[in-house]
Amino acid sequence: MKKGTKKEKIFIKIPAETGLLHEIREQVLDFLKNKTELKKEWIHRLESVADELCANAIEYGSAPKEKIKLTIIYNPKKNIEIIVEDTGTGKKEMTAKEFKKKLETKKEVEEKAFLDKNTRGRGIAKIVKNWTDEIKC
Repeated sequence: MKKGTKKEKIFIKIPAETGLLHEIREQVLDFLKNKTELKKEWIHRLESVADELCANAIEYGSAPKEKIKLTIIYNPKKNIEIIVEDTGTGKKEMTAKEFKKKLETKKEVEEKAFLDKNTRGRGIAKIVKNWTDEIKC
């Protein structure tokens, strides 16, 4: 069967440690390159989206030693879903609904991202919000 013509799925479960993000990036990149027919530009964008969501889940959503889960589902000619789950035991509690509401205030989030001179904290606003069509919680 030709690459990218049937539904494909990858599931990754790792400890909530930022030092392991490189493993997620490698597995996501491998999956997108070998199982989809996406253009190179979108492969790297979606790798960044998965990386940013996982980094956020590790930093804010799960206590150390807990696990986060990443699932990617590729439906050819339809969509690609990136699902990240954390334990909700992180240092800054925020429900999925609160997180989504924060992202829905796009103008406020993007303005803050442009004005903020820190090198951190802009990924959700600039990467995830701009490179996805829909965010579900």
